[in-house]
Amino acid sequence: MLSYLKVENLAVVEKVGLDFSPRLNVLTGETGAGKSILIDAVTLLLNKKAPAGMIRGGEEKLTVEALFSDGDEETVLRREVTRGKSLAFRDGEPAPFARVQEAAEARLNIYGQRDHVFLLNAANHQS
Repeated sequence: MLSYLKVENLAVVEKVGLDFSPRLNVLTGETGAGKSILIDAVTLLLNKKAPAGMIRGGEEKLTVEALFSDGDEETVLRREVTRGKSLAFRDGEPAPFARVQEAAEARLNIYGQRDHVFLLNAANHQS
């Protein structure tokens, strides 16, 4: 479960940290409030592509860090993107992005408003 998300220098966001409860969490707000920026932040842990254009104007690096809790086990995934390169970390140690991506995919599912079609495929149903 995603327990905490920290985002620095992504688009218009300077710095934000969000604590998530173990129950239902809902992000609401008017158009332009920044909900999509938070989704973009989490997506940086899932997708290798990290355009330098996502870095906040005037800054050199954007950082996304997510804490996942599963009982007594905690995993921290972090991604740092600069204008020249991207670094990935798992539990504070540098790691190949594929390892961070694999860990994120095991813990995250992101669905958009038209992604419900995924649920119609029987291969995606739980037994």
